[in-house]
Amino acid sequence: GVDINSTVPTGDCSLCDPSGYRLASGTSMATPHVAGVVALLKQAHPDWSSEIIKAAIMNPALDLGYDPLTQGSGRVDAFKSYNITGVVVEGSLCFLDIEDDDKVWSGAKSLNLTNLVGYNNFTITASITQKGINANTSKNWINLTDKLSEKFNLTVEVNNTEVDDGIYFGVVTLNANSSLRVP
Repeated sequence: GVDINSTVPTGDCSLCDPSGYRLASGTSMATPHVAGVVALLKQAHPDWSSEIIKAAIMNPALDLGYDPLTQGSGRVDAFKSYNITGVVVEGSLCFLDIEDDDKVWSGAKSLNLTNLVGYNNFTITASITQKGINANTSKNWINLTDKLSEKFNLTVEVNNTEVDDGIYFGVVTLNANSSLRVP
């Protein structure tokens, strides 16, 4: 969590504040919020697996404009998680083994889209804003009826002659009744 307004002691210590409140950041601030959303989702959807619940929290999270190492998937939205119509079980992706000895490096990941409610037509896009890196999906859309799943592939290609060493981020977006993101 980033800048969570939390209660603190009012005494005389490094974490104290006379108002009794202070902005704090870190895993310790995010964990209680996420645990609460997990409990709400488990009660509302007892048939959902832990993988579905995790994806239902990560996929509709609000992008705060930070990189995924700072914000994770983004700010949790319990209402969107509760009302989600489909999920990509792989809540986030990482391509670690990029060989910079090759002129062009390519890697692929398989993603599983699961429809949770009714009939949905999901459109799929992949984007990265870094010159020399391209991301493409094997399908531009998927139509699914209730409780069905379908796999699609994400392929990333890196032209090492155009890209400096570093860490780069992109996102796969799926849209049906709401937007799903996989950073």
